[in-house]
Amino acid sequence: MSLKNKFQLLKVPFRWYIFSSLVVACLFLNYWNYASVGATVGWGGFAYYVASCVSLALGFALPTFLLPAVFRLVGLKKVANVLQVLLSGFLFLLVVLNGFVYAQYRLHINNMVLQMVLKAGGDIFVFDVMLYMRAAVGLLCAFALAFGLFRLAEWTNRRNIGVLRPFLFFALFSVLGANVYHIYAKANKLPSCRLNALLPYYYPVSANKLMAKLGLSVAGDAGLDNVQHGSALNYPKNRLVVDTALATCQNVVLIAIDTWKHKAFTPECTPNIAKFAQSSWVFSNHLSGSEGTRGGVFSLFTGLVPSYYDDFLYSGQQPLLVEQLLDEGYNTQILASASLAYPEFKDILFAKIPNLRVNTPGKTAYDRDKRITDDFLLSLDSLSSSGKPFFSFLFYDMAHALEIPWECTERFTPSWKFADYMKLGPDFDPTPYWNLYRNSLFQIDVLVGTVLDGLKKRHLLDNTVVIITSDHAQEFNDNKKNYWGHGSNFSNAQIHVPFILYQPGKQPREVAYRTSHYDVVPTLMHDVLGVTNKTSDYSFGRLLSDSTDRGWHLAADYYGFAFILPDGTIVQKNMSGDMLVYDAHMNELDNYQPNFEEMNRQLLYMNSFYK
Repeated sequence: MSLKNKFQLLKVPFRWYIFSSLVVACLFLNYWNYASVGATVGWGGFAYYVASCVSLALGFALPTFLLPAVFRLVGLKKVANVLQVLLSGFLFLLVVLNGFVYAQYRLHINNMVLQMVLKAGGDIFVFDVMLYMRAAVGLLCAFALAFGLFRLAEWTNRRNIGVLRPFLFFALFSVLGANVYHIYAKANKLPSCRLNALLPYYYPVSANKLMAKLGLSVAGDAGLDNVQHGSALNYPKNRLVVDTALATCQNVVLIAIDTWKHKAFTPECTPNIAKFAQSSWVFSNHLSGSEGTRGGVFSLFTGLVPSYYDDFLYSGQQPLLVEQLLDEGYNTQILASASLAYPEFKDILFAKIPNLRVNTPGKTAYDRDKRITDDFLLSLDSLSSSGKPFFSFLFYDMAHALEIPWECTERFTPSWKFADYMKLGPDFDPTPYWNLYRNSLFQIDVLVGTVLDGLKKRHLLDNTVVIITSDHAQEFNDNKKNYWGHGSNFSNAQIHVPFILYQPGKQPREVAYRTSHYDVVPTLMHDVLGVTNKTSDYSFGRLLSDSTDRGWHLAADYYGFAFILPDGTIVQKNMSGDMLVYDAHMNELDNYQPNFEEMNRQLLYMNSFYK
């Protein structure tokens, strides 16, 4: 058969593919109704979304053309037609069902959702007779639509109605337009990027570094200035109510040490903090909301699961804690050793902080950590004499960067002089790496000790709440699975962090029940600022003094999320949609059956701050 004849055979099915792609694009377009995003993106964002729907639909519908085409080319025309009807019909139905799943869970159909339906559907979802009947009607309608598109393709082919060139132009314009726009929008943090989450497994091109080199990235200020405030968030769920009689208006000093794990909170490693802890509440079972800096700090300041990070970034929403501090007249001070530009804390957490310093001067993390300590101590007299309460956040970086003078590596030996990550492996002895890390923490502890002494000498501890914790932990192959550092799993080795809470007038105590970063915002809002709402109105946490069982712990990062069960079992959903289950030491549990009914409740709970 000549190439020309083969082309003639594929003219009708290709027209069929064109029409199917447009139907799928329209179904994707309907997802717009599943999230309240219109107020934040404007007409430009809507045009991007339309192009994205077309771009994604072209790929989703392509198998409905390619597979039947094989049968058609070998002479099985009827088989090819039936197959194309079936594939197109199932695709239409799947896109509709996915929309319903996304509306409920803010997840697209993936392995976790399928397991919930297949293995525990009767316990989670109530399927009555009418629902089955509607599903059957929907399936028939999908097949009828697919068959109708086949007839339309035949009719337009007989009449020689030209659709190929307009379609190719439209398709090329949509694919290129969506990706080019996304390159610019992503580099400049435009809220249109939030629309990507509406579409299943849609990952358009980005080129942030190239845009920055070309001078076309004005990310941060200009990008977020274009945000029209309003979002899909329902945060808080109810207006905050403040009882001024309950508000103590105490000063708050929040000290976070990047990459500080619970096992490294010892009198030998952090003697000054350990001494201060003797007059504080010490929480021995405290978990971060993430195994990375971005999510860990986000959970600390918002009380929300880090999966809400992008919603905050692209909607202009600020943490209620920060807004309430400003509303109550607090002097606010953010002193971070590492840059606040990325992760985008300057935009997502501290955009309303006056005179925010994004970058701290200093060649090394050691220099910058010392600088934020000195700046805090220099400001204490003016802060304490201003007549207003103050909130100070100090974020130390040395234990993360592992940049300390060589002479400071002699307390714990044998120690690396610098972090030689190339040596790490499954059989590597972590001792020199661990000791370098502890030496870095010891240097931070010296600085934190001067901060605490500064507060004590000025008698500020009589009216200052002090919190000392970390954004996440650090693993040294603790689980013997060749995991090093952080950001790679949700075991305790990477999310179990120290937590010390000093409140004036409170007797010191050891707290063994599990707490988390989600509890910090409710505690400060209630105990210091006098907010009387239920904590569930604005966070996933409880008061740190609340000893009731917290059940499943939610953690998240850039690529997925996990449920950490009370027994340490980790049920994780990764970027591909797969559900993986591990025990507390990262041993995969192939035959483990989670409680899908509880998982359903947790998924709904996790998305409870969406409208």
